[in-house]
Amino acid sequence: MVHVINRLYSREFDYPKSLKSKVNYMIATLPRSGSTYFAIQLWRTGILGAPMEYFNFGLMPQILQGFGFSEKNPKSLNSKQMKRYVRLLKSLRTSPNGVFGYKMFMPTFHDMLRYFPHIYDDIQPDVIIFLTRDDLVGQAISYSRAVMTKMWFANDHSPFEASYDYAHIKSSLDTIKKQYAFWEGVFRQSKIDPIRVSYEKLIYSTQDVVHDVLREMGMKPHVKELSIPLIDKQSDEVTEEWRSRFIEDDRRLDGRSP
Repeated sequence: MVHVINRLYSREFDYPKSLKSKVNYMIATLPRSGSTYFAIQLWRTGILGAPMEYFNFGLMPQILQGFGFSEKNPKSLNSKQMKRYVRLLKSLRTSPNGVFGYKMFMPTFHDMLRYFPHIYDDIQPDVIIFLTRDDLVGQAISYSRAVMTKMWFANDHSPFEASYDYAHIKSSLDTIKKQYAFWEGVFRQSKIDPIRVSYEKLIYSTQDVVHDVLREMGMKPHVKELSIPLIDKQSDEVTEEWRSRFIEDDRRLDGRSP
């Protein structure tokens, strides 16, 4: 059975072919911040493109295959092929009102700069939405578990199991803090004032957040939403158990609370 996340990158959910995008926007985000849930909610409006991870080297092979590329390794694409890839993306993932969106994580940002430095000329965002999470410890625990199990989405299957590891969670927390600092540095250097969205508010009041984003972008809610399948939320009692253990261990080992 095909996992829903793979379906979302298939031709099944393409828009009718568009000749040109008028607005590009980027969701700048971090691991375990609810970015896929957020992206789908924006996608469902029918007027905010289909903002998924189109430049993630781990996901691109499926998209390349769907587009009919003979080359499936993103790192092996030449600049001409990459430009064609972007053109196809925009033609099929731009909503009818001319909006194209995509998600970007720090590692993907660096990969693009290393292999395709000129790609940003084609996907330069007019608007940036910065999706963050207030609960850094919960984010680090979720990230640690995902790295251990190689499971990034609910209802996926993995032969690996996760066990509590203070050092691993601590390292995950440090990684997340570095990625926050990276994005804030990008915004500061580029003099960008992003639309800021928190995971907590997104989960508590999804439609209010979506409407806030639309308003910030000068748009009104669409009359009819698209039927795009959602990804189930990954959350259970293990997270709270690990949180208690981590806070206790951190106080004992570091002499402070995170």
